[in-house]
Amino acid sequence: EEASVFLRPKLTELIEPSRMPGIEPAVQRIKQAIANREKITVYGDYDVDGITGVAILWQVLTILGADVDYYIPHRIDEGYGLNVEAIGTLAKSGSKLLVTVDCGVTAFHSAETAAQLGLDLLITDHHQLNSKLPRAVAIVHPGLEESYPNQDSAGAMVAFKLAWAIANEFNPGRRLEPKLREFMLSATSLAAMGTVADIVDLRGENRVLTSYGLKALPDCKLSGIEALIETAGLTGHSLDSFHIGFRLAPMLNAAGRMGHARLAVELLTSDSPIRSTQIAEYLKEQNTLRQQCERKIFKQACEMIVERDMNHPDRKSIVLASENWHTGVIG
Repeated sequence: EEASVFLRPKLTELIEPSRMPGIEPAVQRIKQAIANREKITVYGDYDVDGITGVAILWQVLTILGADVDYYIPHRIDEGYGLNVEAIGTLAKSGSKLLVTVDCGVTAFHSAETAAQLGLDLLITDHHQLNSKLPRAVAIVHPGLEESYPNQDSAGAMVAFKLAWAIANEFNPGRRLEPKLREFMLSATSLAAMGTVADIVDLRGENRVLTSYGLKALPDCKLSGIEALIETAGLTGHSLDSFHIGFRLAPMLNAAGRMGHARLAVELLTSDSPIRSTQIAEYLKEQNTLRQQCERKIFKQACEMIVERDMNHPDRKSIVLASENWHTGVIG
């Protein structure tokens, strides 16, 4: 059976979202927020896994009529994860429910701050769990139950499962409405991009989702994906994990490495072909600058090793640093 899934993956072999640990209370809290017109903010990490996961949840909530926005921390100014300053800003802006993507499971201080400010926190994450969990109305995480089949889910996969569960909740016992169904099919491509970019093990469910998402990618109806593929010179190509890992994902990552990753989320959530093309072309330029910067840093690092006579066979590692090296590129 495992060999069959590996060789001939089918979308029907995806694990039902209801089996994801913590998903039921998460769905009910989101449903309540939509019904009460509470402002929801989707807060994600600035890498491709986080960016695609944020785009998935934002799109589904928007289709369902939620009052929803997204927030991506600045890589250099704010750093990784859920930070206290951002929580304060979001609480002041009127957010009532904060949904994390690809972060939050170790953000104990930030979780307490959110509670003190009256901001409900809903965490979706896939990173290593501690013995203690942060304060939250719900935590959606594959590692909360050892019996869950896909312990190696990417952050975008967890977000995809939550989006799927929300869609099912609003369409109980029947097929999804056409607009929602069309997006969830497109969401497989977004989740596949996040899964490949995060370098998780491509077996089982991860392989199923990635295989289907890659097949759907060239025909994806999202303006941002179409613009990204066209700008990368891949229109009409049969896309595989190499194209994601070395062509598309670096362009999305360049937004956060050279500037602000919020621009990448704007691309993936835009319904304007013109704006999508503008952003995609800008990200291509930023990725070129990132590559140039990376080559310059590598050259300088090699020169430092030679100048300081550090290249000895018995050295297992060499640590180098420079104040002139771009934090977004080396981080």
